[in-house]
This record gives sequence, structure tokens and C-alpha cells, in this order.
Amino acid sequence: MTSDTRHINLLPAPRARAARRTYFVRVGIVSIWALALLLVIHVLLDIPTYFYLQTQESLRQETLSTLSQKIAHESPVLATSAIIALNQKAQYLATLADKPHASRAVRLLLSVPRRGISLTGITYTAPTKEHARATVLLTGFAQTRDSLRAYQLALQNAPFVETASLPVGVYAKDTNIGFTMNLTGSFTASSTTP
Repeated sequence: MTSDTRHINLLPAPRARAARRTYFVRVGIVSIWALALLLVIHVLLDIPTYFYLQTQESLRQETLSTLSQKIAHESPVLATSAIIALNQKAQYLATLADKPHASRAVRLLLSVPRRGISLTGITYTAPTKEHARATVLLTGFAQTRDSLRAYQLALQNAPFVETASLPVGVYAKDTNIGFTMNLTGSFTASSTTP
């Protein structure tokens, strides 16, 4: 029976420690050299990036100085045109305050009783210079002819609606009637009576 003698250290303890220390020193030196080599490679690869960024920065500085000089010469003209444009936008926004809003019109239309009516679409068109009144296109389904007629009359009697028109052919069916109704009016709550 033979024993494995490969891992037996026959050196005295001080010499074994010295050999181990020498081994670790060599591993440390090789690691430091490898790290230094990686650092040199990294620096060499970063040099083109450094020069590229430096040229980009100098181009930006030149562009900034050119734009600064241009703005200094043109700033009064630009400021005047900007003020005129802002005044026009402010006037347009002021006119929007007087126009009825789509959400208000939809809210008013939904407040009208509609028993037996299912609305599937509301298309609102605000008043323009050509058309002084707003228009609404209502689409939906009515359970019966009577419910559709009652809804049309309710809309015609609403103070914010001037006209509520339906094509005559809509009344051809007795039940489950698909309809498209054209409304015109102000669609503002100020015209409603409390």
C-alpha cells in the first residue's frame, strides 16, 4: 500500500513560510504589471476621445460667440416681432373665452330628458365668422318612434337650442330606430332659465 506523497512539504517551517511568501510576492508583481498594462491600454484608447471632445468644445464656443454677436445685433427686431406675435396670440385666446366650450354643450345636451334614447355620438362644431351659431350632430338609437319624437321636442324646447332637425325617413321604422339629428343654437348655460 503506497501513500500519495505529492502534497507533503518536507521543508522546515521557516523555509516553507519563506517559499510561500516568495510565491505571493511573485503573484502580486504579476498582478501589478497586468493592472499597469490595462491602465496604459485604457489611457491610449481614451486619447482620441479626449481630442475629439476638445475640438467639439472649441466648435461650441465659436458657435456660442457667433450667436451672441448675432443676437446682440438683431435683438431689438426679434423682441418686437416676438411681442407682436404674443399680442396676436393673447387676442385669439381672449376670443376663446367668449366661445361656448364643447364640454359645456355636451353637459347641457345630456341634461335634456331622453327616455328610450341611447346616444352613440355627439359632434360639436363651435361658431365661426361664417356661422354665428354652434352646431351639434347627435347620433344614436331610439326604442320607439314616440320616444324619438319626444326627445326631438324636448331638444327644440331647450333654451340653448334653436333648431333640432331629423330626416323624415327616420320615422319609417317602429322600433330600434337609428337616427342622426342636427342641432343649432348657442349651447351656453347663460341662455337657460333656472
